[in-house]
Amino acid sequence: MPGVMTFLAIALGAGQPVDQLDFADAGRRPWVSEGLGLGRPISELIRAGDCRMMMIGDSISNRNSDSQDESGQSSMFWAIVRRWQPERWVGIATPSNSQGPNIQLARIQNSRATVRTRTLVNDGDESNIFSYGYQRFSSAPTLDVLFDVEDFPSGWVIIRNRLMDGDAWADEPWFSGPLAADFVYLRTPETVGVLHARSSREGGESVTTPAIEPAGPLGIASIPAPDLGDGGGLPEFSLISGQGYDELARPDHLIWLTTWVRRTDATGFSLNCAAVGGAGVADFLSDGRFATDERLGEYLAATGHPNLFHIHLGTNDTRFPTEWRDQIVELIDRLDRVSAQNGIEPSFLLVGQYGTTRRISQVRAKMISRYFDQIARSGTPRVSEDRIAMCSLAEILGEPVSADWLVDGIHPNRAGAHNLADLFWAQIVRCRADVTGSDDPDEPSYGVPDGQIDGSDFFYYLELYAERRDDADLSGDQPGVPDGILDGRDFFFYLDLFATGCE
Repeated sequence: MPGVMTFLAIALGAGQPVDQLDFADAGRRPWVSEGLGLGRPISELIRAGDCRMMMIGDSISNRNSDSQDESGQSSMFWAIVRRWQPERWVGIATPSNSQGPNIQLARIQNSRATVRTRTLVNDGDESNIFSYGYQRFSSAPTLDVLFDVEDFPSGWVIIRNRLMDGDAWADEPWFSGPLAADFVYLRTPETVGVLHARSSREGGESVTTPAIEPAGPLGIASIPAPDLGDGGGLPEFSLISGQGYDELARPDHLIWLTTWVRRTDATGFSLNCAAVGGAGVADFLSDGRFATDERLGEYLAATGHPNLFHIHLGTNDTRFPTEWRDQIVELIDRLDRVSAQNGIEPSFLLVGQYGTTRRISQVRAKMISRYFDQIARSGTPRVSEDRIAMCSLAEILGEPVSADWLVDGIHPNRAGAHNLADLFWAQIVRCRADVTGSDDPDEPSYGVPDGQIDGSDFFYYLELYAERRDDADLSGDQPGVPDGILDGRDFFFYLDLFATGCE
């Protein structure tokens, strides 16, 4: 191993361009994460900024999957709710089913109603204009309420969301402060005629809006609920039927996607999810009947204008040629283009899937990570690399995920989802001086941060620097911001990080 003086001579020498990423380089360090760590923009956005994160994924991320049984299926959405520790939670897009003890959904509260409900599925039936498949921008199932009654009196609760003091919320529930809420739905000419929105806190008075006529031209729209002030009582937001039902207009529908609930007195971290069971990346690129750029833009506007897209795909994609990477690039650029039309410049967090012994091999999971790393380092035609970060669950684990973490060999149980979310969060808030868990290249922890700073980290970084690895590019004209050139600024920036440690 070269001496320290050799490294100092290298560090003080003229700057050299960082090597281009060699995708076929088998000797490269693990693709654990890129663009994450304390002080990096995306990490700081999540940890302490005004972060409105939307998850794009499949059933592993779905917000409608969270069994109360410890051994039942959970999801990364609920694991993030329970385990991530941003400075302040401020909002959530509710699932379209009950997720007690955290969120309760009560619908059709009058037993006299002759009402059918169905979920929207990708049934391929073009004649069924309300089934728009994986291209819907909500978590499955989306609720489609069909009213089959001739007399539809006012006062029926159709949808009610109650946020409860369950096991999900860290410290005191974030929703004890002043709140706003919007019922987000797919508006059609057949939408049920008259509704009222009502807000209340447990033990307090309720406030109800005047009559609202939600029907209209096709589009994703929202119905605002009355704002709620401070209070300790659990908040509840309801949609209630009003007069004006027209039995000649059957079938009347209410296609409800989510309720967007958020604090009005503070900024912080809020979470939405457009993950759909069975989806692959191509499904989120298709212009389904209700998933044009226009519909997507309406959904993003109705749910707070997300400024961070968490993309977690790959389980349902069986092959990963370069065309798959190009599809991910196309998805990033689509989301960026639509967001820009709404005046938002979002960031992107690419999450490499974990490997299993069944559905997705460790080799293919690592292939996903390498593609994500490549995109995070080079950017896309629309999005520069400083707006993209990545994290590889497969590389963090080093081996296929434990069967004890899974409910069926594929989907996480509650403990497994929590463990994965903890490992992910550790990458978001890791000290950038923490670069390896071992000084032995044959150890699985070699090149994988372990939360501790010691000599192995120091000499590992020196090795990266001496080999001109792009991982060693830490700083430039702006301290802590990589600039594509290795010089003394990078070397001494790491020395400062190492001396400071991880506090």
